[in-house]
Amino acid sequence: MAGEIRENFNGYVFQDGRCVSIEDVDTICEEIVSKVGERGKICGILRGLVDECLNAGLLKAALAYLEKETSITDDPQGLAKIHLTAGTVFERMGDHDSAVQRYKAGLALPKGDDHTWYFLHNNLGYCLNILGLFDEAEKYCRAAIEIDERRYTYDPTTGVRVAADNGYVLTYRSGVGNLVKTDASGNVQWQRTFSGGGSTDSYSVDLTSDGGYILAGGRSSNGGDLWLAKTDSSGNLLWEKMFGGTGFEVGRSVRQTSDNGFVVAGYSNSGGSGGEDIYLVRTDASGMLLWEKWFGGTGEDRGYGVMPTADGGFAVAGRWTPVGSTSFRPVILKTDSYGNIP
Repeated sequence: MAGEIRENFNGYVFQDGRCVSIEDVDTICEEIVSKVGERGKICGILRGLVDECLNAGLLKAALAYLEKETSITDDPQGLAKIHLTAGTVFERMGDHDSAVQRYKAGLALPKGDDHTWYFLHNNLGYCLNILGLFDEAEKYCRAAIEIDERRYTYDPTTGVRVAADNGYVLTYRSGVGNLVKTDASGNVQWQRTFSGGGSTDSYSVDLTSDGGYILAGGRSSNGGDLWLAKTDSSGNLLWEKMFGGTGFEVGRSVRQTSDNGFVVAGYSNSGGSGGEDIYLVRTDASGMLLWEKWFGGTGEDRGYGVMPTADGGFAVAGRWTPVGSTSFRPVILKTDSYGNIP
């Protein structure tokens, strides 16, 4: 693939017939800048490289690409998200002092969206606690709680389904993944919570062919990932998976597919065309990723519902921001079985 820059690097970048390690950050960045003129596209490619490095455990290379993106971006909110991601990388390296510096750098910027602002405060409080700075840690943790409470007041969400015994199963957003089973009269039979490695919001539930349940939402790991969890008929966790990149991802609707796999619709700012994009994820029955797709423009686009269609494809309902507009419009997307729009 001589002379081309691929956005899916898979560990190596091919340029002019040469095979260059993804860890050769300076060479790769020089090639990208020389061939891609638009600042936003360069940042998008760099985010893809960060994802590749994090997936491969190449944390130093991931930080190097984040530094390159920091020097290029002119978006304060984008810069805050870079600081957030860099902080989580330093945490993975056990360097909590450097993580604190990056989280504080993010908070020194003009206030952005509540999602990023919440995790900057929350993660900073966690690191300060690890370092034994308990009073300062408490200040940031309390701020994170206040932000989270504000988020709940304007975006309460509940998912509910009729269970096989004509009772009900529901999930709701509360900071931990929730699953509640009631009888036909609404009396609670059992309730389960799933917190894992961070704050977890559950938005959608579906019944599965084995009598269990599938949940979708978001978890605060890696700056915010789409969360998918499978339970048995009693709500006991069988497995959970996270999907996403260096930004944040949320799953707002989940359905089981005819092959016993799953499809999730939500939104993400890790890929696509900028801002938030509709995010569609397809997995097998074990939650292993088959493919993921982004749809949208440069505005705030979100997927809120998904249904498998008779032809094996999917219908996604959500909102779309047309180019040059500041208002949302309803949208329905129809894809084939691989998530492509014909």
